[in-house]
Amino acid sequence: MVAAPDKDGGPPKTAHEVDALSLPVERVPPLPAGCAIDLACTVLHINSGAGGMWSTWGVENLDERVIAKKPDTLFIEFGINDAYLDYKTPVAKARANLENMIRRVLAAKPDTEIVLMTMNPPIGNHLKARPEIKHYYEMYRQVAAAKGLKLIDHAPHWERVLEHNTNVFHRYVPD
Repeated sequence: MVAAPDKDGGPPKTAHEVDALSLPVERVPPLPAGCAIDLACTVLHINSGAGGMWSTWGVENLDERVIAKKPDTLFIEFGINDAYLDYKTPVAKARANLENMIRRVLAAKPDTEIVLMTMNPPIGNHLKARPEIKHYYEMYRQVAAAKGLKLIDHAPHWERVLEHNTNVFHRYVPD
């Protein structure tokens, strides 16, 4: 996903680029002392991903689908599909792909904020097709720490939900 603010306040360049959100954000109440952030802007949200794709696809499509859009913020999450056995992407290759994407994005636009993510744990047949998922998620944690990137680590939170209430997990993660 690419998040690129439309600095002139104008509409998105093409409607098909907007996945979910292109709305002006109203000013929020005053922030606590020490916070210097202005949320009065227009955010252009572009989903540059594609369902079921893995990091090799990400590397191959990065220039056109991400770098060309000059993102201010970029969320990257390929771990769940890199772990898919049919894609034959070992953790070392997934890491090399991830680091390749990070390096290229920062070379093109050094001030891009890159946020890595882990998702929910797969279960049932999805887990059987991704038996080493924990290693892929751990690799994302390691890369985020090594490169000083932000990490949204959903996996442990979803694991707790799954442990304590499988019905709730299935309601929010139906597949």
